[in-house]
Amino acid sequence: MNFAPSSLAIKKPATIFLFLILLTVVGWISYRDLPREASPDITWPHLYVTVPFPGATPKDVEAQITNKLEQELQNIEHLEEMRSRSSNGLVTVDLKFDFGIDLDDARIKVREALDTIKKDLPEEAEDWIINEFNLAEQPIMTINLSSKAGLLFLKDVAEDMKDRIKSIPGILEVTRFGGLEKEVQIRVDPDKLAYYNLDLNDVTNTIQLENRTIPGGTMKVGPRELFINVPGEVTSFLELKEMIVSDVNGAQVRIKDLADVSFTFKEVESKSRYLGVESVSLNISKRTGENLVEISDEIKGIVKDFEEQYEGKITFSILNDNSEWVVKFVSDLENNIYTGMLFVFLVLFLFLGQRNAFFVGLAIPFSMLMSFLVLRMIGITLNFIVLFSLIISLGMLVDNAIVIVENIYRHVQSGKGTIEAAITGTGEVAMPVIASTLTTLLVFFPMIFMPGIMGEFMNYLPKTLIVTLTCSLIVGLIFNPVICSQLMKKPAVAEKVDEVE
Repeated sequence: MNFAPSSLAIKKPATIFLFLILLTVVGWISYRDLPREASPDITWPHLYVTVPFPGATPKDVEAQITNKLEQELQNIEHLEEMRSRSSNGLVTVDLKFDFGIDLDDARIKVREALDTIKKDLPEEAEDWIINEFNLAEQPIMTINLSSKAGLLFLKDVAEDMKDRIKSIPGILEVTRFGGLEKEVQIRVDPDKLAYYNLDLNDVTNTIQLENRTIPGGTMKVGPRELFINVPGEVTSFLELKEMIVSDVNGAQVRIKDLADVSFTFKEVESKSRYLGVESVSLNISKRTGENLVEISDEIKGIVKDFEEQYEGKITFSILNDNSEWVVKFVSDLENNIYTGMLFVFLVLFLFLGQRNAFFVGLAIPFSMLMSFLVLRMIGITLNFIVLFSLIISLGMLVDNAIVIVENIYRHVQSGKGTIEAAITGTGEVAMPVIASTLTTLLVFFPMIFMPGIMGEFMNYLPKTLIVTLTCSLIVGLIFNPVICSQLMKKPAVAEKVDEVE
């Protein structure tokens, strides 16, 4: 009895060995490049709608905005739960959707519903904000800058660092806290406006029109086409003072005639303190599915460059570095995998002997390498659930190989050649091995459809086990028979029988 895929592979050993070499290289690269994460990337099906209503009391907010929002949003498809909170000058609506929904589609539907009732909201209400919560987008690191040189200097350096960090592929957002920002304040005198028969809109319109760059069209010079811009943005606060608001009968009224223009600092909206000293901080978050460890290493490289540039002037401190915990946690789990592999090899050696233990043991690294390749292709990160799943699968990876290698060895002992023994031995147990693997896979398969947030986390376990056990089946039916047919030697008893015959 022959199993066609195994027989074909045994007859083409050179091709299979080349494929094994390729699998080893590509599998190792996939393992090295797998994004390391503390936990799986879980999309929480929540959207938060915020509508500012400045100056309104909670009762007014509820009557004029909240009730209208609830009435319109409750009709959105796949909406599981809706909660709202009205406070002074603000309403926040928490929309919880069914798990598995495409959150981008949900966001579109929410925006469409809000557009529908926009005309019914008070004119004083500001534009709504739609946010979502994602664990993977939480800050992975905080960089603190402290110095006696002043918050304005720290802010400028922090902005330079922010630009460098944002250039790293995989960075989602870099948020700065603390520091001073320059701004031009224009305090308009109402009495002067009335004297010149002007209003505040005349001043704001003048600033908007004068402070912009105007496109001037294109100009062809030979084969080249040049784009022309007329620069008009303000470069000095003194230019603001000289802007002409009104020109009636040669009487020019400038902003300096209507307002007090001063160059000062913007009101501080956020502060950062480190060890009791005011400082500037950068919160950094990454995109979903990106390698946390690699991104953190690149950020630390940038911090090191800035430390060398501002040595003695600024103290840079890295806080809340998630990569350190992830590296330690992943390293501990990887060590558990290596320890488990060692124990598996030891058991194989004790019960199967040195030669057969070697053939069976090869199923572990080849199955793992193939699994890493598949996991990388389907976009699964190397998080703690995946690593736990790999540990669980260690003992099961060799089940198929044990049955197949031992059956091949039995035929070799009976006096058959290694190629014939590999074809016959694999063919005899191929169907039982496939059936045994399928029964195990089908036990884990329903876990993929486990509902709720727990299901979102736990479905990584069955996915990983299904991938690894399927890979071990391929290794057992294809690779192990080929290796045995080329490297397995006849036992001494079988060799003596051949000599007598």
